[in-house]
Amino acid sequence: TARCVRASATAPRLAAAVRPWPGATTKLIYARAFRAPNPYEVDANNPTLILSHGLTPERSRSVEAIFEQRIDAHRFIFGAFRTEYLGIINRMLLTAEDARAAYLAGLTSVPPDATAPVYQFRTDDYVETRGFNAAYDGALLDQRLHLGASLTGTIARSDHYERVLAAPHAFGNARVAYDLGGKL
Repeated sequence: TARCVRASATAPRLAAAVRPWPGATTKLIYARAFRAPNPYEVDANNPTLILSHGLTPERSRSVEAIFEQRIDAHRFIFGAFRTEYLGIINRMLLTAEDARAAYLAGLTSVPPDATAPVYQFRTDDYVETRGFNAAYDGALLDQRLHLGASLTGTIARSDHYERVLAAPHAFGNARVAYDLGGKL
């Protein structure tokens, strides 16, 4: 049977936009979010993943500032953001000492001298990400050639690691489309 985690939370979002001149928009956004542990995180239990105790809901707070400029069929966007994750749930590799204690307590059948890793879902106290978004969308050749590109760069840090390795540092995409006209 699944153990239930009870919690209540509010998740407000506030946003303000200002248009300082024609075609330009500046936005400021604040948001909070909440995620309770899912049943797998709460009840996962096998020889290499021991049962977790005391998982708490994840919470996040973020702020983002965005500037957008439109010029004819072109749109340029740049934004910066910062997000704090409080109590984020991670699958952690147990230290040799913790794996031995789990074996001795009967929580895993993997002996301490085995080469198999032993994990447990645990709550990290704090993870922070900072970064930027940049994008361009536009059209040329009488609006028949459509172009777009975006790039996001981020740095994530946690209580346990100077840099969170699983978090991408940069990602983006580009696209090109041409309208052949008529039924095409």
